[in-house]
Amino acid sequence: MYPEVLEFLESLGLSERNKAYVNFIHELYEYAESGKTGGDLADLVLNLADMVEQENLNGKQAVKVVVLGMVKMLEKAFEAFDLDEALRLMSDIASVVLYLRLTQRVDGDFLDSISGMLANVALLVDAAYSHQDGADYLN
Repeated sequence: MYPEVLEFLESLGLSERNKAYVNFIHELYEYAESGKTGGDLADLVLNLADMVEQENLNGKQAVKVVVLGMVKMLEKAFEAFDLDEALRLMSDIASVVLYLRLTQRVDGDFLDSISGMLANVALLVDAAYSHQDGADYLN
């Protein structure tokens, strides 16, 4: 199933960075489920192997930890006023959420909360660019 999903995602115009995040999430899930990894990102996945093993995480749990880490990186980008990086991270997170939704590897409630957060952040960024009060814009 993964090759078809990746092909579909690529048809949407994913950046190389988006594809790298999706591939990483895929490989991490596979490692957490089977204990085996391969492919181009094996070294990165193995960097998280201790966390996966010590916490006895399954694929869904390991992926959630990484997605929440991506959200934390987004928060730090905004705190540093690095809007370019924040927008890239939003795109990366959206790509990963779409992949996870298509493969049904993580529960929908978790993905809905991440998607909702991205939507609210996008509204606030739009409001900031158009000089509107973000609180009013969300209502």
